[in-house]
Amino acid sequence: MSAFWLDTDRARRATSSWAERGDAWFRTQFDLEGDFSKLQLSGVSLSALHEIAAASTELWVNASFVRLVADRAESSDGFGNVDAFTIDRLRRQAGEHAQLSLSNACTASWASYSFSSRYGDAGETFDVDVRSPFAIFGSSADERGRNLVIRALADTSDETQIRKDEFELVRISNGRYVVVLPGVTDLVLPDLGLDTRHRTVRDMDQYAYRSSLSTSVADNRYAQMVWDGLIAAGVPLGAELMIVGHSFGADTALDLAADPRFNGSAGFDVTHVVAAGYHSEPQLPHVDAGTEVLVLQNHLDAAVIAEAIGHGHLTGLVEQSKGFIDMVFDLDRRGAFAHLGGVAYHAAGAARDGVSYLVGSADSIAQAGAGLATGRLHVVADGLSDMFGIEPGVDQVTDHQIVDVFRGGGRGLGHHPANYVARVATATDPSVVAFFESIDAAGYANSGTALAIDVSVPTND
Repeated sequence: MSAFWLDTDRARRATSSWAERGDAWFRTQFDLEGDFSKLQLSGVSLSALHEIAAASTELWVNASFVRLVADRAESSDGFGNVDAFTIDRLRRQAGEHAQLSLSNACTASWASYSFSSRYGDAGETFDVDVRSPFAIFGSSADERGRNLVIRALADTSDETQIRKDEFELVRISNGRYVVVLPGVTDLVLPDLGLDTRHRTVRDMDQYAYRSSLSTSVADNRYAQMVWDGLIAAGVPLGAELMIVGHSFGADTALDLAADPRFNGSAGFDVTHVVAAGYHSEPQLPHVDAGTEVLVLQNHLDAAVIAEAIGHGHLTGLVEQSKGFIDMVFDLDRRGAFAHLGGVAYHAAGAARDGVSYLVGSADSIAQAGAGLATGRLHVVADGLSDMFGIEPGVDQVTDHQIVDVFRGGGRGLGHHPANYVARVATATDPSVVAFFESIDAAGYANSGTALAIDVSVPTND
């Protein structure tokens, strides 16, 4: 009988090259679709897009498969029985099962391949597509855990990895899972109602606003669809999960972690949460003590500041105003007067909050004014930063919860995930470093297969 032998270092170098080439082809497909759309080309052009997507997916699946083989070859149980069943199981774990007919995707039967448009789609809810695999490297536990969070946060702003109507599920080679939840799709250009092209649940006015008013999954449709999507993708109950979310994704991550049905004996085991770019403090008391939580907030993040200031009266004002308008259109005079009273109450409260905030910021206003009068723009910037920013510092809320407010960059009014990636790369506080080390100790900082799960809201909802 011939013996199995594999140079695992060379194999991993080869798979890195395959994954990078697959990434390049996928970006080409993504860009070409945009060009074809502008030129209103279809037919043969669409077929070409499927072929490029299929080729890149095949490279990703093969890269994940060989990495799994390398992991098995180095593990304590070895790779003694290289039988057809084991090979098939590893191929499926690498993501091959997500494609209906991958081997024929480049032939005349390419239509059976599940192709995700760069613009998303209004259907195909809970469909699963393979994306560029995770490959986590590092010479220490801190570096490996840190690099995992960096990759996950970077993916939240990469639409070649996660479409507008998707979230990401990473199947780690050791049986654990990382769930990556990006934020809303219409923050910069708000669009009332669901987008007709993709009907994403990551919609600000339809779902994110309502969720911001509570810490309950019952009020968070995104969280509900992530829960259903994990089950549809075959994640077994009891599996260990790490959830990384940005913005509405951070809100959703903590809503799920705070729900004992999801994060409990009858659901999943959420061991770690990274919540970036959201006013998460009101959610923390509801999260189980067994879940390690790291909250990241850029002190210049306009969205976090707005959420913090408006968590009370401003959100109530919006809600009561909406109710008043609805009652007027329904010709319900009693209901309209009731909501009008709520509008007056919250308007007065919001005014008081605003006055208190301005009084507390008097020194910063004076600093900005002095800088403006003397033409020293850096003094103006410092004053505005102190006025509107959140006080930086690392707060160990509990033994298992850390809030890290940092002086970060201003990209996207401080809200862009790149500001948070930069923080993760440079954080030195011992408690934050210990959190990164715990990610590695829990077994998440390993190679993994990345899958994109569609969360288009069904048309009958």
